[in-house]
Amino acid sequence: GERPTVTDAHVVLEHIAAGTWGGAVTISTERALTALQPLADALQRSVHEVARAVIATADATMARALRRVSVERGQDPRDAVLVAFGGGGPLHACGLADALGMTRIFIPPWAGVLSAVGLAVAPERREAIASVMRRGDALHDVVLQEAVERALTELRSGVSTTDGAAPIESTGDAVRVWARVRYAGQGHDLDIPSSVTPTVNDLHAAFADAHAERFGYTLDRPLEVVSVRVAREGAWWPLAAHRPDRMGPVPPLDADDGLLLDRVLHGPYTVRLPDSTLRIALGWSASALATGGWWMTRGTASEVLHVE
Repeated sequence: GERPTVTDAHVVLEHIAAGTWGGAVTISTERALTALQPLADALQRSVHEVARAVIATADATMARALRRVSVERGQDPRDAVLVAFGGGGPLHACGLADALGMTRIFIPPWAGVLSAVGLAVAPERREAIASVMRRGDALHDVVLQEAVERALTELRSGVSTTDGAAPIESTGDAVRVWARVRYAGQGHDLDIPSSVTPTVNDLHAAFADAHAERFGYTLDRPLEVVSVRVAREGAWWPLAAHRPDRMGPVPPLDADDGLLLDRVLHGPYTVRLPDSTLRIALGWSASALATGGWWMTRGTASEVLHVE
């Protein structure tokens, strides 16, 4: 039979509507049921039970990744707003927020293609990296500064002045520098922001602060600098006059839902967005924003997000 997917589970539970979607995409409830049936038979459970378990498993996997970039870095996700995007983000947002104790969710406009939108409107960025691999007594200011200069030289060599690129100087706010640093003997490192003329003492202090913030402790060991990285943004866009500084008009809400901007939807409820599907779970409320995004709150929270 067909290999079951998370999408099949959403279709079986009617979180994603069957029928014809954009382009040549057609959703079939029958094929989704067929895909999940062998797993349901093996587990001696109903197809709907299996579908709910598939989604719960997917939520748990994503929640683990969210904990890795929040709780494990000393940040309490309960104080934050979950920003959900991507084709499946709005479908799983409530489940992920519940897993982390979060009560507020923001669905940005163009959520299904947000990464592509970001790529289209972001300034061009170029980077170069230079290896250092020095530790302890072999680590001197001149070693770091020579590495930065090597990286800048590589950055310059990749830019043609015929493209209208501004010259890259060794100083100035336009150039950003990071050093990849670790304690001698560690198998992981941290990117530490630096100036274009780094010193060992400054790097040591900044690394100690970052290590304490991330891991809760520091070590009495010499540093090891793996590499330095330099970056410059926005200097190489040859057709600046044609750059898409803003997207077109926000697409209208699905007329079939009869949605109004001042209407609050209470879960369980599913909204078909232009490029994704929004699932409002039981216990959650959602309201559409004039920007094309959505604001969701858990329980009886009545906070309203105003976005100009």
